[in-house]
Amino acid sequence: MKKIFLLLAALALCMAATAQPSNAASAKETAVDPVREIGKRMNDPIVLKSSVSPLLNVTFNHNTHRSVPCRTCHHEEGSNGYYVSCSECHQNTEPRSQDVDSTFQAFHAKDSDRSCYGCHTKMAEARPADFPHFTNCRPCHMSNEARAAARAEARK
Repeated sequence: MKKIFLLLAALALCMAATAQPSNAASAKETAVDPVREIGKRMNDPIVLKSSVSPLLNVTFNHNTHRSVPCRTCHHEEGSNGYYVSCSECHQNTEPRSQDVDSTFQAFHAKDSDRSCYGCHTKMAEARPADFPHFTNCRPCHMSNEARAAARAEARK
């Protein structure tokens, strides 16, 4: 009789355990997948805001830079194991700062493959026919109207 009672009790516990979802399973179902979220954000252009004027804001599109390894620009990882944004490390927003940790130098360092300006300059020097629009501050700093006109011209 004791054996039957123990067997029934064990069976009841097993059934109860399978009927209730575990906290880990329910958390997994409701948790946001960070890799998927990063992928979604990469499909949307981001605006790098200028500390000087909104006219100097830059719209950056990760999709047009897919051939560039992420580590080229995102050379630091956060505590969560994912790449950090530029401004998390480059916090000095002083215009035209020569400080290596400034946002200006992160984007404009002439001799760096990590900066936008440095990389685009090297590409334009190596293949000028492929990148005629990489001159001075263009095409990064451009009004919406100028950007639309450049796109229309490129489609011709």
